[in-house]
Amino acid sequence: MEEARGIDVWVPLMMDTESGYEGSSPPVGFEEQKRIMMDVTARGRGRIWPFFAYDPRSRTVDAVRNAIEQEGFVGVKLYPPLGFKPCGNEDRAVEANLESLYEYCLAGRGGPIPITAHCSWSDGVFSNRAVSGILNHKEYYRDMAHPAHWEKVLARYGGLKLNLAHFGGAGEWERRALAGPPAAPDRNWVDTILRLLKERENVYTDLSFHGILTAKNGSGYREALLDKIQGVEDKVLLGSDWYMSAIQGGLADYWRNFENLFPGLFDAMTGQNARRFLRSQATETFLPAFLASRNGFDSKFLDLLHH
Repeated sequence: MEEARGIDVWVPLMMDTESGYEGSSPPVGFEEQKRIMMDVTARGRGRIWPFFAYDPRSRTVDAVRNAIEQEGFVGVKLYPPLGFKPCGNEDRAVEANLESLYEYCLAGRGGPIPITAHCSWSDGVFSNRAVSGILNHKEYYRDMAHPAHWEKVLARYGGLKLNLAHFGGAGEWERRALAGPPAAPDRNWVDTILRLLKERENVYTDLSFHGILTAKNGSGYREALLDKIQGVEDKVLLGSDWYMSAIQGGLADYWRNFENLFPGLFDAMTGQNARRFLRSQATETFLPAFLASRNGFDSKFLDLLHH
């Protein structure tokens, strides 16, 4: 935050990798990670709006309800490649937990509670747990993030407010910047995401972890992206995937490169598009109540939703 004073509000998205530690414990357990995030949110006094990581294999929707209504979180983060699909899981308990999540998020007054889901073919982490009959477990787990799964979810829960993060992945956009769209249909997640952006009012995507493209293939990336998002510019968000993007360069350069490449889109991605996605009962009511119960808050940051 000290390095980027021009950013008014920060939206950190938690990860819940605890189930991956078979036979051992992570250095910092999920409950401790949540406590730290709550403390950081309170100290931010309105500048930090975190998303709660939800793994339907190990938690129920009650954990989400508490996080949103009592603990300062404003949205939900799903990371399917850790071992579950958005729908169609064989485990009925996992399916029930996901259905309860979607129903809860849809029921929020003042708009659905936002969900951000990892949706990248080319980037990210995934489970390495062996599965009977599966030789390539990387492909198996990576496919759990496929946007086609979300088509089925949205057919039932059409009003969900959903951000399909990474817009298919930086690797796919690099290919498009250099040589056009991929020939293999199973590598083309972008067109499925675009269809959902056009068909569903509350579906968004973001450009997180795309920073390396702005530095190395900037002009090609700009042309490819602007060509594809015509008509849905108001559905595109700018994320960072920090700290992973820190591998590629500094935060100031990250934002500056996007601003230089997309001068007509940058303010919308970081302003009104983000406000529309984040606005819900969580940011309007529950977050202010949480902050008031802790250190209080600076209302100018919460008022950003209405500017």
